[in-house]
Amino acid sequence: MIKVKLDSGFEAHVNDKKMRDVRFLKLISNVDDDDLGTTFKIIETVLGTEQAEKLYDYLAKDDGEGGTYTDIEDVSNAIQEIFNKLNIDGESTGKNS
Repeated sequence: MIKVKLDSGFEAHVNDKKMRDVRFLKLISNVDDDDLGTTFKIIETVLGTEQAEKLYDYLAKDDGEGGTYTDIEDVSNAIQEIFNKLNIDGESTGKNS
């Protein structure tokens, strides 16, 4: 497991072995702009269900009506940042603790 800290301060543990798994790479290769189902599978593979929910809560914004929402673009940017902070070998790029 590798600890990743996003620039926003959110911290998560990523299972580097899952990110090297051929099934994960196949999943990533199947993503297109309209495939949200695969996007959510990638998020849960990288973070796990519990950490994914924590990320959604962390990124939640006030909806102006007493509730909250989490913008998919913010989630996508966070996942992209995680990928940018890790390489395929699971080694830290130096920004992680």
